[in-house]
Amino acid sequence: MDYVNAFLCGGLLCAVGQIIIDKTNLTPARILVGYVVTGVFLQAVGLYQYLVD
Repeated sequence: MDYVNAFLCGGLLCAVGQIIIDKTNLTPARILVGYVVTGVFLQAVGLYQYLVD
């Protein structure tokens, strides 16, 4: 079941990234930076581990 959850979460992130690429002028590199900054922010406020669990 862990593999299914990982597949669904990863697929969702990729789908969101693809929609952002299609609807805006952002490059994939900028979207990747946005994902990283979001992860750092979630870790800083203590929500990242909650989402991982």
